[in-house]
Amino acid sequence: MITLGLVATVLLVLVYAVIQINTIKTYFPKPILLEDLLNKLTTHPELKQYKNIKPVNVIQVTSQNLNELSTGIPGLDQSYIGNIVVVFDDRLAVYDYNNDIIKVNFPIAKAAPNKNLRTNSSSATN
Repeated sequence: MITLGLVATVLLVLVYAVIQINTIKTYFPKPILLEDLLNKLTTHPELKQYKNIKPVNVIQVTSQNLNELSTGIPGLDQSYIGNIVVVFDDRLAVYDYNNDIIKVNFPIAKAAPNKNLRTNSSSATN
C-alpha cells in the first residue's frame, strides 16, 4: 500500500532531480556563433571600426591555454576563463560575451613583412 510519506519522498526526489538537471545545463553553455560574437563585440564604441572586419584569431580562454595566453596578455588570470580573445590585424580584445563587457582592449603592432623572402617575381642571383 502506498503511503503519503512515500508519495512525498518520491515528489521530493523528482524535484531535486529537476533542479540538478537545470544546474548541469549551466555547466554546458550554448556554443557561441562567431557572427553573433563579432556583431555583439563591434557594437561597443571602441570597436565599431572593426565591424565587418574578419579577425585574425579568436580563442576562448580555458584552463588549458591560460598560461600560454597570459604570457602575451598582461593581467590575464583565472578570472578570464570563458572569455574570448579576439585578435584583429592591429588590435587585441578580451571579451566577456555573457556579460557583454570588453575586459581588455589594446593596439598591437602589425607584423612587418620579411624583406628576405623571395617571391615568384624576384630574380635569383648567384
